[in-house]
This record gives sequence, structure tokens and C-alpha cells, in this order.
Amino acid sequence: MSESFDTGRSPQARLSVEPDVLDFGEINNAAEIKSRGQAVMTVTNEGERVLVGQINIQVGWIDVTPKEFRLNPGESSAHIFSIIKLSPTVWTTHRLGSDFIALVTSNGGSATVGGYYFSPIEETRKQAIAHPIRRQ
Repeated sequence: MSESFDTGRSPQARLSVEPDVLDFGEINNAAEIKSRGQAVMTVTNEGERVLVGQINIQVGWIDVTPKEFRLNPGESSAHIFSIIKLSPTVWTTHRLGSDFIALVTSNGGSATVGGYYFSPIEETRKQAIAHPIRRQ
């Protein structure tokens, strides 16, 4: 008597992250922290099992809410990334950001997320005058 086995792949959770680069828009360093910039990332489970994971921030100028997710197949969740602080020394160029601000890990894979923001030229000049770079 022979037994037959299903040799197909077993169902898995599958992570999808959109977008993988966050645009925080134009940021005015003089504005209140709450209005300094936010971006939304959507995490989706494109698999057939429950997806469980977390978002780990890799830079000090960003926070995310919520940091964890648990999604049934086909479900999505929104995660809000907020700029929480900016050092005056970063106001030296027009486009600022990072190629790597967060690592999304889960039982269905992982993803890296980058991000950027723009500073107005006038604001950049004001900040450069108010906080000159000291050379030794």
C-alpha cells in the first residue's frame, strides 16, 4: 500500500510594506514638533497564515505608532511615522533624510524602510546663521 503526500508548499504568512521610502514633505524646524512631519506606511499580510511582527526604528529622529502588528490573511494596518526631533546641525542642505530608518521584521519576512524630508531654503539659511558649524 502506498501513501501519497502533498509535496506542495505549506501556507505561510507574507509581509508586504508600502511604501518602502517615506516622504515627510517640507519641514519647518521652527514649527511645533506635532506639525514637523508625518508619513504613513501600510503593512499587509499577503499570505495564508497570521502575520506577526514589529517595526524597529534605527534613527533617533523618528518614532512610529503602533510598533507591533498582528494581521490575519488579507488584512492591513497603518503605521504613523513622526519626526520627533531635529538637530540644528542637520539644517545644512535642502533634501535631508536616511536610506535606512526602520527595520520591519515578521514571521512572513522582513523589509527596510527609508525616509526623507525637505527644508525650505530660507529656513536652512536662517538655521545656518543661528547655529554656525564650528570648525577647529
